[in-house]
Amino acid sequence: AIRQRAFSQALSHLTRGLTAIRQAQPLDRGLEATILGNLGRAYTSLALPMQALVCYEEARPALEAAADSTGLALLHLNSGVAYIQQRSFDEAARRLHQAAELLQVQENLQLLGSVKRSLGILMLDRGDAADAEPLLRQSLAIAERMADDAGQAQTLTELGRAALAQDRMSEAGRHAEAALRLATRVQDPAETARAHLVLGGVARGRTFLDESASHYREAAEAFRRLEMFKEAGEALRELGFVYLDAGKEVEAAHAFALAFRAQDVGAAADR
Repeated sequence: AIRQRAFSQALSHLTRGLTAIRQAQPLDRGLEATILGNLGRAYTSLALPMQALVCYEEARPALEAAADSTGLALLHLNSGVAYIQQRSFDEAARRLHQAAELLQVQENLQLLGSVKRSLGILMLDRGDAADAEPLLRQSLAIAERMADDAGQAQTLTELGRAALAQDRMSEAGRHAEAALRLATRVQDPAETARAHLVLGGVARGRTFLDESASHYREAAEAFRRLEMFKEAGEALRELGFVYLDAGKEVEAAHAFALAFRAQDVGAAADR
């Protein structure tokens, strides 16, 4: 269900699995930690970082007791992503650097590429697009070397965001189009929607307002279907600004109202 981006369905399966494993005797701590890790990933994908962090902290003792260095590296990576969502950037950086240290010792290249991408996202979200780019390019090189289409799509989207933040519209569009092709190939609707967000920004920057609105509507609808309400709200808010640019005040008001509603749903779920 996680691979199919059916995150709410994944939560249901994993919650039932966690209940079942905790009722079994003797308790399999390793399997419990695996379930908690996947549960955290599902929460993070639904932009519910508080719940995700609770899962990761519950999983930590079993991983430390088993001296599972790969599991601990993954836990630090996933915790870092959740802290980015919370905008707790210093703690996110600390966790991601811990993950990188463990993975460099293990020479786990694919996960190291994910860490570098997450560090790039951290820089982007802090407003440091120029500093994000070297990390993202390193992550892309690793994903290409590993023939990781999903990883390439995710990193290209972020490179598109970085170029867009620096008003390099042509480059941002190329990255986002490449991300869109790869995300479509690997059937990743969430990454497809994120690529549409970047393309919407590129079209708006070029004042192609109808094209921009189309990309934002595509992204918002995809996020809504995936129950990714925070991201849906962001897409709808950007759509509202595009309508304002086009002088369509009624459509803008409707888009902003839908954005507030989506954000309220996401905020309620995070409590």
